[in-house]
Amino acid sequence: MRLLALTIRFRVVDHCGITRKEFSQPVIWMTWHNRIFVMGHARCLYTKHRWGAVLASPSKDGQIIARFMERFGISSIQGSSNKRAAGALKEMIRWIRDGHDISITPDGPRGPMYHLQPGSVKLAQLTKTQVMPIRVDYSNAWKAKTWDQFRIPKPFSSVVVTFNELETVNRTRDENEFQAECARIEAIMRDKTGFTNAAEKGSPTV
Repeated sequence: MRLLALTIRFRVVDHCGITRKEFSQPVIWMTWHNRIFVMGHARCLYTKHRWGAVLASPSKDGQIIARFMERFGISSIQGSSNKRAAGALKEMIRWIRDGHDISITPDGPRGPMYHLQPGSVKLAQLTKTQVMPIRVDYSNAWKAKTWDQFRIPKPFSSVVVTFNELETVNRTRDENEFQAECARIEAIMRDKTGFTNAAEKGSPTV
């Protein structure tokens, strides 16, 4: 990534002010699973002053991502919807209450692609923390034959990372309200990242 980044033209669009040093509140970062390749480098370029952790699956693939992110100074919390879910949730709550960010791929670790899993909504409710939908556009990229069609930008391409406005997750009283809130945040996430159709296979740029 560091070698590839030397050839890539990076640009950030900050709609919420998170790149400013005076922005101090903890935030839950939300990026679709197939766009996370550049996020470690983007963090080093634009938000290195912030401290945080990424939620990574205990699976073999998840550990590769965790080690990858740690190279860029981002800690990892091991857990997923079916493994160590309760323990991971408690650890993420502790990180946020200590004033740090948490980064989540809401459609990970196994999809479906562009479908939000409920864990990020639950975390936001329990900690009263706003979520930040992140859009990542590549001018040219390779597409892997994986469940998420993972994207890797090609050398000398352009990458635009957009930190969108923070979204407040509403409190809910029962399961029906919770599912409705998950659907609302998923719709916002798709809209803010350019994937309004869950079945869409491409991207707004690639």
